[in-house]
Amino acid sequence: MESSFVLANGDSWFDINWRAFAANPDPTALGRLALRQVPDVSRYGAVGLSGDRIVRFVEKDSGRGRGLVNGGVYLLSRRILDWTPGESSLEQDVFPSLAAKGLLEGRQYDGYFLDIGLPDTFARACSEIPARRQRPAAFFDRDGVLNKDRGYTHRPEDLEWIEDAPAAIRRLNDSGYLVIVVTNQAGVARGFYEERHVAEFHAHMQHELAQSGAHVDAFYHCPFHADATVAAYSAPSHPDRKPNPGMILRALADWPIKRHGSFLIGDSIHDLQAAARADVPAFRFEGGSLLPLVNRAIGETAGMTSKD
Repeated sequence: MESSFVLANGDSWFDINWRAFAANPDPTALGRLALRQVPDVSRYGAVGLSGDRIVRFVEKDSGRGRGLVNGGVYLLSRRILDWTPGESSLEQDVFPSLAAKGLLEGRQYDGYFLDIGLPDTFARACSEIPARRQRPAAFFDRDGVLNKDRGYTHRPEDLEWIEDAPAAIRRLNDSGYLVIVVTNQAGVARGFYEERHVAEFHAHMQHELAQSGAHVDAFYHCPFHADATVAAYSAPSHPDRKPNPGMILRALADWPIKRHGSFLIGDSIHDLQAAARADVPAFRFEGGSLLPLVNRAIGETAGMTSKD
């Protein structure tokens, strides 16, 4: 059983990297709250922060002016249940008591925040949130870009990250990008391993990324090849196999991706050709640290004219 869990208010929207927020719970705290600075705290209630500890938690109408407020996203220890006997309110009863004892951790974020609990903010939510769900995507080839290519890499124990790859993915997560992996996996067609092994390898990647507060939003793989030894995966030119753009196009259809600002990073001409056929800007990874190239791609594509 997990020792902690994430809880979120149902009437607010706080656009933060939840994976990073929930990473590495502090065993000396019973809860971690996501905080947001706002121009006027009177509607929300004020939160006092000293270092990483919440020292004051006051409900609504307790003051005015700029300050920190509770964003409605919590990482809670299961031990907090011992502090909530019977019928009680987290915000009115539990959090003020824990804050007074130094048992609440606070982390400040500057992501988009909207409390949807009033008619005017509900109207704002109806108009703003659909647009904000549209995000640029960073597409990545896998072997040789995110992890070292050992030749048909598929065993979790063979995962070795390219330098700064988890930090690069975290950078994109924090910046609001969707992170999509598009990888040819001819080893399935050649009978070296099965699709379940691909899924296991990707699950292991996600597990390790979580330790860095990072995540991949979706993995797409193509197991087909013209020279397949497994008949089910024989295809002369499957639309998903790079340099064909099928995996990228499927992701564009599956996810609320904004083309403006999206890009692909790969290490082969086939990666770049697939991106060109999908009308997505591409950058070639030549080795070394992945983070500088991600920063460059973000900077260069942010100024491109949208074709949407």
